[in-house]
Amino acid sequence: MKSMIRLAAALMLAGTMAGCTVTTTVTETSTSTTTDTDGKTTTTTTTTVTENGKTTTTTTTTVTENGKTTTTTETITSGVEDEEDVIKATLTIDNETGMEFTGMYFVPSDREDWGDNLLDEGEVFADDTYISFINGLSYNDTALMWDLRVELDGGLFAEFEGIDLSASGDPENIEILLTA
Repeated sequence: MKSMIRLAAALMLAGTMAGCTVTTTVTETSTSTTTDTDGKTTTTTTTTVTENGKTTTTTTTTVTENGKTTTTTETITSGVEDEEDVIKATLTIDNETGMEFTGMYFVPSDREDWGDNLLDEGEVFADDTYISFINGLSYNDTALMWDLRVELDGGLFAEFEGIDLSASGDPENIEILLTA
């Protein structure tokens, strides 16, 4: 039986968080939206970023059907040799909090900052939806503890520190359930 890491959200008032400085070059971004005759809307955004000789292509697909929205993100990185002990995992976060998030960050616990928002600008992580980052999480057995931060408009946020990835039961499919 597959395990899921379950986290309960406790929201707090937040101040401004200092970001980190990263030099990146966006080489291409494209978006397409289609609606079929049944009202199913599919939006696909592809962004290619080059940073320090490494090229990362991220494809985000959002499907809205019968009032339910599902977002899937696939990330492919090239230009850097993979280390043998690195695990490429799919990270799925399920939002069952009753709230919509405008920011989401997932970083190793020993990192000093939150890094980049995993949501695209203007994207909302709605209640009763999930987001999957296919092969979007790289870690090894020395970096099993991670932190998650979700943000709402208006400065509210919840932070979950020390999430043990080994608790998921499947090192290549990490599932996190957010509940209120």
